[in-house]
Amino acid sequence: MGFGKSGALPYLSKAKERKPNLNGQFMRIEGNLLYYNGKSLLQITDEQQIDLLDNEGAEEELYPSEAVKTELEGEIIDPKCFFGVMKPGFGKIHRSCASLCIAGGIPPVWLNRTDSGDEEYFLITDLKGNAIHKDLLPYIGQASKVEGNVSQKGGWSYLALDVKKIEKVNDRASIYETE
Repeated sequence: MGFGKSGALPYLSKAKERKPNLNGQFMRIEGNLLYYNGKSLLQITDEQQIDLLDNEGAEEELYPSEAVKTELEGEIIDPKCFFGVMKPGFGKIHRSCASLCIAGGIPPVWLNRTDSGDEEYFLITDLKGNAIHKDLLPYIGQASKVEGNVSQKGGWSYLALDVKKIEKVNDRASIYETE
């Protein structure tokens, strides 16, 4: 993600001049590490600190696992604040900040708490795997439930969803319950 309330795309412009399609491209990126609860994110601070690498001999799987239809209850958060800056940032109090971050291109994340109390995080895409931001703004920081397709890629879970099928719930989401 980028510095401030922006995504990484503005910082990737010089790399895209060298190679227009960066999907699956290995890169070396310098920046600030943000981490919380077992997840790490990188905040890019300078486009000069991005180098394209040779993918030859790469062993990491670049394709997602098969998607599984799943129903989740939780809330949409912005990962920059939740995993790093606010430690954590969620709920109504954090809603306006998260809305600005997600509108600026920070990838939205669905936060879900399991019955055992563990937190699960899902990068949110549309049903075709494309980034979505502004359509999610009305749901940020609010207890909601949704049915979507969950897949795994590169250590992250992805939730592909139809924004029209997000349902706000009046009760507090399970992410607010503590043992």
